[in-house]
Amino acid sequence: MKETAKRLEEVLDLLKLNKNAFAREIGVSSTVINGIVSGMHNPGPKVLGAINSRFPEINTDWISNGIGQIQRSEGSTKPTDNESFGNQVIERLLDEFTKLREQLSIKDRQLEAADKRAEGLQRTIDALLNRPLTSTGNFPNDVAAGRSVVRIHPAVQQVGLVA
Repeated sequence: MKETAKRLEEVLDLLKLNKNAFAREIGVSSTVINGIVSGMHNPGPKVLGAINSRFPEINTDWISNGIGQIQRSEGSTKPTDNESFGNQVIERLLDEFTKLREQLSIKDRQLEAADKRAEGLQRTIDALLNRPLTSTGNFPNDVAAGRSVVRIHPAVQQVGLVA
């Protein structure tokens, strides 16, 4: 990490930028750049990609691995193998994200269908609970009178089998 820190400091000297200005230029926080320059961590793909986008003449392989020269040769601003690998990783992550989003959408539709079924069942339960539970429909009076508190079907009442 110390070697990477030294190489990044050389890049800053070459570009004539301080750490804060460099961070602003590549669109990352100054804390990230300070952490790299202090040797606390190495630059990740996001930082290297940002450097490559803003300063295509800077060889990010050199920053991260010490491979090649600090600057790419004239006209050579195409990504190196490591940068291509980073792009492949990003593409795979985006593909995976898209698949996960599709799966989430399917699960959302399944939940909506289950919610509708639950709402229908709840309406049925509410309707059943709102029906009288006694033959007269007056539960307290039926209990006090010693009558059955079990719901009697109206057809049975009409036939006269139950009082």
